[in-house]
Amino acid sequence: MQRVTRSTRWALCAIPWFFLLSFAEPVTESLKERPVSAALSWALVTVFVTQSVLATVVLAHRIGHRGTLRGLTATVVVLSCLQLAVLPVLHRMGWPESGATGYYCVLVAAPLAAVLNGTSVRTYSASGAAVCAFTFVAAATTGFPLHQAFPTACAVAASWLVIGLTLRSSAWYLAVMWQLDAAREAQGQLAVAEERLRFARDLHDVMGRNLAVIALKSELAARLGEVNDPRAGSEMVEVQRLARQSQKEIREVVRGYRTTNLAGELAGARSVLQAAGITSTIESDLPPGLSNEAESVLGWAIREGVTNILRHSDARNCTIRFTENDGTELLIANDRAHSPGSQAGTGLGGLAQRLAPLGGSLRHGPGSENTYRLVIRLPTHSEQKATS
Repeated sequence: MQRVTRSTRWALCAIPWFFLLSFAEPVTESLKERPVSAALSWALVTVFVTQSVLATVVLAHRIGHRGTLRGLTATVVVLSCLQLAVLPVLHRMGWPESGATGYYCVLVAAPLAAVLNGTSVRTYSASGAAVCAFTFVAAATTGFPLHQAFPTACAVAASWLVIGLTLRSSAWYLAVMWQLDAAREAQGQLAVAEERLRFARDLHDVMGRNLAVIALKSELAARLGEVNDPRAGSEMVEVQRLARQSQKEIREVVRGYRTTNLAGELAGARSVLQAAGITSTIESDLPPGLSNEAESVLGWAIREGVTNILRHSDARNCTIRFTENDGTELLIANDRAHSPGSQAGTGLGGLAQRLAPLGGSLRHGPGSENTYRLVIRLPTHSEQKATS
């Protein structure tokens, strides 16, 4: 992007010099052919070069800056007006003749058009019309016939139009490039933010249940160990297995390979609930026709629901039920829930984010007789496609 900006700046700054160098030879030859003093010739050349330098500085500053150099712009405007005003005086001193008047006026108008290009289209157009009219009047006042003054004004109008179109199209192109660059940078930042969110969500969901089970089994092993129960050793072996499984899943989360399988999550939920002394009831088979995305989201929902049961209840019974009614609905209910509202945490927020791309929804809250219900609803497959 810096290269594009630099190239465009050089191209725009070259425009005043393009006109100056293009007409330098005919103007110089015209000065040699006329009885003009060397001092006047050098004074004219100095003014033309000064105008081009000032216009170049104004254009270079305008790219990448909101403000403009008002002092230099005003100087160019004043110099241009003075040059057009003294045209009759110069003609009486011997130059320019009728053939060089057009070159002279274009050389005067080119830097002026360059510095005024930063104004609005209406102002630029009005300024161009005024300069053309001023040129026509100055040429006519000089004594040239109207059929010679008119082409001079037309030449000024043409140069004014070319400079305006060139500068404005280049500025528009550069602005579009800047916007694309900003959009690309914003897209990159958004991708990083999404990846951080995914990592945090997966880490919470993966480690939440495993750590809860490890805590339960460690506590159980400690109690069994106090009474020298031989089952304490098997419980610690299970804790060791869970720790290694967590280590593996953490690596998968870091690499972005972590996915869930609905059947595997149901089996894992049954095993975890049984290990925690909770009787689980899983009603109905797996819903048919689920997409991979829907299975993955329902798997995460089961993992989150079971984790919350372990953390926020003294449950003895848990029910996991799938129903099909204009979509798929998953119910996870447990008894002996803790105080209402204690389950509204990071996990459910992350689950809602996982459901959003599929058009799914969740609701949760206490039920009758100190129960707690988490309900996940996914729309039909066709509705999911329409949502995505």
